[in-house]
Order: sequence, then structure tokens, then C-alpha cells
Amino acid sequence: MSGSKENVVEITKLTMCEESRYRTFDGSCNNLYNPTWGMANTTFGRLLPPRYGNGINSPPKSVTGSELPLSRLVSYTLFPDNDVDDPIWTLVAMQYGQIITHDMSLAAGNSQSAACYAMLYR
Repeated sequence: MSGSKENVVEITKLTMCEESRYRTFDGSCNNLYNPTWGMANTTFGRLLPPRYGNGINSPPKSVTGSELPLSRLVSYTLFPDNDVDDPIWTLVAMQYGQIITHDMSLAAGNSQSAACYAMLYR
């Protein structure tokens, strides 16, 4: 039965995704082999289990048990507010970062995305 996996992939691509030269607005079918990856309102798969200070929702502690520095302090330390003399690429980098940040924060989900994740990965 050689090639059966490839046939399943081809059938999945044909049934779920319409052929188009443009990407979809919700991110579906942008990856033809995994049509739901990167889709709006879907959760991210974790590589490691979550690590909260109290096991539920508080910020994590360091390995020594002390408080970690505030994320804003880390951000300002690593990326200080310096003048950059390149107005074109500076704006592009800012916009790209903004898009990625919004995409990641919205993908964290709501009850709808949790239900979709459960249906896809049961």
C-alpha cells in the first residue's frame, strides 16, 4: 500500500481547501498539508506544559523561587528606546511586530477556539 498517506493528504487538500492564488483572510488553508495551522481563533499547541506560580494563573517564579523581573523591564533593557535614522525599515519592523503580537494574543483563544482545538485533536 505505498503512497496511501500521500493520497490521504491530497484528498484532504482537495476537500478542505479551494485552489486560489491568494491567501485566506482567516489563515485557513495557508498550509495545504495542515489547513488549520495558523487559522484565526485556534489555539497554539504547547511544546511544554504551562508553568504558573500557583499552578493556575499567577506569574511563574524563577528556579530559585524568587520573583522574575517584570516583562516590561526586560523589554526596555533588551530594546532601549534609541533613535534610529532609518524611517522606512523601522516602521516596517514595528508594524510586523504589532501584527505578530496581535495574532498571538488573539490566538490564545476563547471558548470557541478551545472547542475547535478539542475537536481537531481528540
